[in-house]
Amino acid sequence: MSEKIKIDFALHCWARRDKDAGIYVGYIPTLRVYSQGRDDAELRKALTSAAEMFIVTCYGRGVLGRALQERGMTEASGAAAVAAASSAKAADGEYISVSEYQSTYETEFTINVPIELIASQRAGGECRPQ
Repeated sequence: MSEKIKIDFALHCWARRDKDAGIYVGYIPTLRVYSQGRDDAELRKALTSAAEMFIVTCYGRGVLGRALQERGMTEASGAAAVAAASSAKAADGEYISVSEYQSTYETEFTINVPIELIASQRAGGECRPQ
């Protein structure tokens, strides 16, 4: 028996128009992933595809946890999640020079990247450390 599991990633993005190249360039700071498109809609689609490819590839190689940790993500739940989000938001304001960062990217938005996995039941159904 198998069960479908869906994990949603909500990822903050930055975008700007590169007038010299005639394209839109986007960046997902959390994953350190860039992509491009001819217009805003194509850019969003390209960023979603790039994020999905990054996540799925890391998962397939068994390094997703490490890759996310290397990008500064930590486990948080309940009150800890709210505190971590507030702390991260405050730290971002101090860590990134907003005037320089916003002068490069004109637009910011969030994309949702749903990843679906199939969980198969094994005998015993236990999670054992390796």
